[in-house]
Amino acid sequence: MNNKRLFVGLASAALLVLSGCKDSGSAKDALQKAMEHTYSAASYSMQADLTVNQLALPEQQSAQASAIASLLKGGSIHMDAQYEQEPKRTDMNVEVELAAGVKLQLPVIMTEDKLYVKLPSIPLLPLPGTVTGKYIEMDYAAGADAASGASMNPAVTQALVQDASRLLVKDMDAKSFFKNVDMKDASLPDGVKADQVVQFRITPDNQAEAVEAVSDKLLPDLAALLMKHDEYREALHIDKNKLEQWKNSLAADPKGAAGKLNKRLHIEELSVTTAIYKDDLAYQSVIINVQLVNPKTNDTFKLDTQLDLSYSGINEKKPFKEALPSDTIKADQLEQLLKAPAGL
Repeated sequence: MNNKRLFVGLASAALLVLSGCKDSGSAKDALQKAMEHTYSAASYSMQADLTVNQLALPEQQSAQASAIASLLKGGSIHMDAQYEQEPKRTDMNVEVELAAGVKLQLPVIMTEDKLYVKLPSIPLLPLPGTVTGKYIEMDYAAGADAASGASMNPAVTQALVQDASRLLVKDMDAKSFFKNVDMKDASLPDGVKADQVVQFRITPDNQAEAVEAVSDKLLPDLAALLMKHDEYREALHIDKNKLEQWKNSLAADPKGAAGKLNKRLHIEELSVTTAIYKDDLAYQSVIINVQLVNPKTNDTFKLDTQLDLSYSGINEKKPFKEALPSDTIKADQLEQLLKAPAGL
């Protein structure tokens, strides 16, 4: 009898310990659940801070590209955004601070079919007084039909990013790349509430396994996703026939693709630390510190950046601060105004 009681007591204690210890599988599962819950939200607010610590382009890049890289290096971008699923609309206030001390503020409104951007006064780009402070109105359909062939619709971009994120989490091994982080070690910003903190991380120690998973699983899944959605291919300027050829070549030699990528890519750190609160994403810190090398020319691309995202007001409907602008300038009108001073 005593032995039976002892066994039951030990078993109960073991179950309590196990129930309190979340393994890597539950970390991945929790992240997937929080992503789906937040992606399907009817509304939310978001703050984003992007800092570019290092950006180095290959030497053969154009002078314009090099100048842009120099401006971005050491710069930062802050964004406040409010999203509503119905009516489909996102309002953003984007503040850009470049390394040269240039500061820009861009209010942006995105609806289901139009994009509005209020142009600030830009020292390097003198604009007519009739333009500064007004919203530029751009139609997504017109943008998609333009010579660039680009799809400007943010709903398409948002859906593409979300679908690609789902595939990334799904295709990476739970034990190798995901773990729960102790609250005392999470270094969350003040005010961020969390029930669980999950980290996805790739370092030099597990890069080879990550590249293998990308070649064997993620890239084929991404190819299948793009084949399925015409709007995604249009947004990325991808020809369907060329995509099909690439998909077939990848399937024929996935190990070869992994070998080539390992020779070109060095990941110092690629991580996403996520705070989950009440089954929703509450905060994410994304660190990207990578280097790409062309083995034939030794040309190198380096990027070291951090993106911090905070989510709040999930499924809380709030009125937008700004009404949809009525006194706007069409994109083609702006183009003509910019050409006029040069006599074009």
